[in-house]
Amino acid sequence: MHRLCIVVTMLCLWSGLPRNAQAQERTVSLAALLEAGQEYHPSLAKRALLKQSLSDQKDQLNVAYLPQLSLGGTATWQSDVTQVKVPVPGVNIQPPPKDQYKFTLDLQQNLWDFGATSDRKQLAEKHSLLEQEKVDAEWHQVRDRIMELYFAGVVQQQLRDQAQALDRYLATTLEKAELALQQGVAIERDVLLARARKLEALQALADADAQLEGIRRSLEELTGRSFAADEVLAAPEVLCDQSDANHVDAQSLSSPELEVLAAQQQLLT
Repeated sequence: MHRLCIVVTMLCLWSGLPRNAQAQERTVSLAALLEAGQEYHPSLAKRALLKQSLSDQKDQLNVAYLPQLSLGGTATWQSDVTQVKVPVPGVNIQPPPKDQYKFTLDLQQNLWDFGATSDRKQLAEKHSLLEQEKVDAEWHQVRDRIMELYFAGVVQQQLRDQAQALDRYLATTLEKAELALQQGVAIERDVLLARARKLEALQALADADAQLEGIRRSLEELTGRSFAADEVLAAPEVLCDQSDANHVDAQSLSSPELEVLAAQQQLLT
């Protein structure tokens, strides 16, 4: 966070510098990069799945409050049954069948489970909250990385613009020094010095281009968004007001990592 503040301060100092031909180029804002990163970040897709999973768990637990109807049955077969072997005139007593069948229909209603179902639902809610906080913490780290790369890219663009302007200026200075040397009003040392300074400007320009290319590749990996050749990072509108630093509340200092710890504490409780 301190690094971002330093970069923002540097941008404030450079806000008055003249712009070059990049004004006609397409720009990419920080908001667009964060939106692309949010859509591309795989862990954020877990949010909807976690909500659906929590809803399914609650529906399963609510079944405990519904009446339970069960159907049962038994079938038996006996190798021998009781028979009346004493003959009775005019009466024919048949022995009972050896196979017997019995069916039952049971209805159960849970009136009170000592709060066990309610506790399970609360446990499922806390566990889902913990997983969501973990997802938010992962995205927060990616978001900070995107912001750091964005501000670093804006700074490198400014350095590249300065190096280009310096190179053009030194090219003119070198031409004047060579012309003066030909006319005998300058010495060779002035020409060599102008050439050395121009080489330094070219080296600074090459370093800025290399740094900027690495930043663009890193942003592409984090956001899934490819940069066109004519696209540049839009310089943010920065208002340098020192009084804003004095108005920092406790909520702005909270971090997703602390939210994860709080969710874990609630789950353990």
